Amino acid sequence: MSFHIDESDIKNRKLLATKVIPIKELILETLPCVSTVLSSNLKTHCSFCFQNGKGLFFCANCKTRYYCNRDCQSQDWKSGHKQECKVLTSLFSSKNIPKINSLFLICLRVLVMKDIKGSDIMEKSKLLISNKEKFPEEKITFFREMAIILLKYLERELNLELMEETIEILCKISINAFTIYNHLDEPMGLGVYIPSNFINHCCEPNAHILFAGRTQRIFALKEIEKNSEITISYSQMLSSRESNRKFLKENYLFDCKCGKCEGDMQIPERVFEILEIISSKKADTIEKNQCWQEIINNYKGLPREYYGKALSELSLQYINDKDYKKAYGILKQFIECCEGKITTYEPEIGWKYAELAKLGKYLGKLKESIIYGEKSLGILMKYYKVSDEIWELKELETNLREMQDLVRANQYFI
Repeated sequence: MSFHIDESDIKNRKLLATKVIPIKELILETLPCVSTVLSSNLKTHCSFCFQNGKGLFFCANCKTRYYCNRDCQSQDWKSGHKQECKVLTSLFSSKNIPKINSLFLICLRVLVMKDIKGSDIMEKSKLLISNKEKFPEEKITFFREMAIILLKYLERELNLELMEETIEILCKISINAFTIYNHLDEPMGLGVYIPSNFINHCCEPNAHILFAGRTQRIFALKEIEKNSEITISYSQMLSSRESNRKFLKENYLFDCKCGKCEGDMQIPERVFEILEIISSKKADTIEKNQCWQEIINNYKGLPREYYGKALSELSLQYINDKDYKKAYGILKQFIECCEGKITTYEPEIGWKYAELAKLGKYLGKLKESIIYGEKSLGILMKYYKVSDEIWELKELETNLREMQDLVRANQYFI
């Protein structure tokens, strides 16, 4: 193991490197001790493996948890759905159904897991810091109302001890749970991961997170010296100082005082406004193109990741507009901008190569498509495994073999 948990300050545990960790090395791989798909994704994602796809079927009893196959349903049943199914059935059949959010779902799973023989969920939860005293009173009031609903539908006594324990759990999950993203940076679920929850925030981190389904992997973003603290960013790295500090305060209850937050801001505020517009689903292609032109005309000399972010979002817009030729050109600009320059972008570069391979095949650029497909696999297989069962990778491999066979066949007949 390349790290150990420093518990010298029990309220501020941290992960320290036990050796020099080379750039891109896998530091930690783990599954969540508890997780749930987001409430907004209940009907679109498998509740166990988090796979997004068509043909999902729901639990016949509660009709709220969806699955991609019987094995996932069986695994989720053993992991806590057996105990929560009755609760969800009662909740969703109620005329006065409360709003069920993702925090409610994951807390419900924790509470039912307490009663599963052999479960260590409560022992693990004791490792988490709640910072309850730092939460604003309105948030504690909200948690108290949620706790009442949870205990009521679990048919447990509404005594002070259970109420406080449930509120404490809600506080712990609120500041310790990770949002689980897919490779397209789309949020899928929430999960509590130990010991990665002990990794502290830094606006200029030395490690980054990648998810494959529910599996969390943490890679070195740069070389980490022995005995150095391993850090990740809790917030979006390309956000303004003000929005970054506000996000950290509201979600993690601390004021960031790192050099990046305390020092002079080198990036103009307008750049962040432009990136927000380009990333918006409400803005159309014309507006996004105007914003892109404003960046390249007025803000020369920005760090490459800012241009890369804009190009990445712009390519998605053209794909959504089915202007595949334009998307192809924009993606090539993205690769030229980011390749070999920004380590955090490497997995994204891999997926952009995969998209180029797909578009190249559609546009009849077979030789280019093969090159991009091979580069994509070369990058992504450093971060993903065959056992991850990522269908986009399988599709890429299949398309690559078909194109290679087609090119070889044409060369043979020529």
